[in-house]
Amino acid sequence: MDKNTGKMQQFTDDVMEAVKTHAGDINTKMDLLQGEFELEQQRNDALELKVNRGGLGGGPGPGTGLLPQERNELNQALRTYLKTGKIEGLMHFSPQSAMEIGSDPGGGWLVVPEFEKLIGQIIRDRSPFRQVARIRLLNSGDAYEETYSKDAAGAEWVAESEARPTTSTPGLFKLRIPLREIYAQPEASQRIIDDSSYDITGWLTEQVGIAFAEAEGTAFITGIGLDRPRGLLDYPTAATPDASRDWQVFEHIATTAAGSFGSPNPADQLVDVVYSLKSGYKSRAAWMMNSTVAGTIRRFKDGDGRYLWTDSLVSGQPPMLLGYPVVLNEDLPNIAANSLSIVFGDFQSGYTIVDRAGIRLLVDPFTNKPQVRLYSYKRVGGDCRDFNSVKFLKFSVS
Repeated sequence: MDKNTGKMQQFTDDVMEAVKTHAGDINTKMDLLQGEFELEQQRNDALELKVNRGGLGGGPGPGTGLLPQERNELNQALRTYLKTGKIEGLMHFSPQSAMEIGSDPGGGWLVVPEFEKLIGQIIRDRSPFRQVARIRLLNSGDAYEETYSKDAAGAEWVAESEARPTTSTPGLFKLRIPLREIYAQPEASQRIIDDSSYDITGWLTEQVGIAFAEAEGTAFITGIGLDRPRGLLDYPTAATPDASRDWQVFEHIATTAAGSFGSPNPADQLVDVVYSLKSGYKSRAAWMMNSTVAGTIRRFKDGDGRYLWTDSLVSGQPPMLLGYPVVLNEDLPNIAANSLSIVFGDFQSGYTIVDRAGIRLLVDPFTNKPQVRLYSYKRVGGDCRDFNSVKFLKFSVS
């Protein structure tokens, strides 16, 4: 072997060794990355499970994720607590950090996250307004505060060497939504508590959930804002476009007839409502009305005899009106003189619901023996935010 051949062989050996070493480093890094990926996947799975178990704030949820055996255990734990005041069984569903026990000798307030999830699901399912509004969860404090602008900052075109004066500054508004208190107090008979086959958890959460959903749903529409959330209909309206209307005043489109649709074609007013809303809001826009009003509009046709209303062929999907989904809300008024019976817009921009985490439960077996009172309360607030994002059809002359 000559000298050059030896050098070439040595070079080849060095390259092969370097390749092996580098390949080993790559495999090690790949193993580390795979481990990190699997760990991240586990975290995502855990987060998804947590979300799927439900909770207040954020629209419809798929449930709490309780297995049948867990549901039975929760039933038994709740029954034991109601009969004896012992909370050890409930601790399985709530770590100590998530449970609060008051100092009241009678047992005090009890906060169990599983009850909140179950009740929260019922509230979401029965609250049409929660399905379209923006929802914020507050872990502490008595009010939700947010600073926002109704206009974008100004911008101007300039040449390369042209002076650049200050552009217009948008006006800032402060949204403050105080939390209000809502309660429900169903009574359970001693027979219900003693009957081991009775789903007392389902009974309690349904009673409380329905009561909360109906009370807050009405407040979000008609609340006067003193001891309850301020409702959508509590603000004034004017037949004035966005550019010239005062803030905190909604725009309405008049039907030109008191207590009825205008003529000759009542569907024209619905078209006017759609085109009064700026295009930036239309991607999330929806109609809202009660069932009686919907029954009237369901019969409207265009000039070719086609219905404006289209029922969905997919279960669980809303009907469509002029290309936008319809949400039925029985808290909106029937058609009457000067009524605001039809609403259209981007409700996520227009209205904010604030939930305070933690539904509290107080058991009172003494006041009305042998009935056991189950006093529950939660804190919730709501108010309008963007007064350009929602339009009303007003059944009035002007």
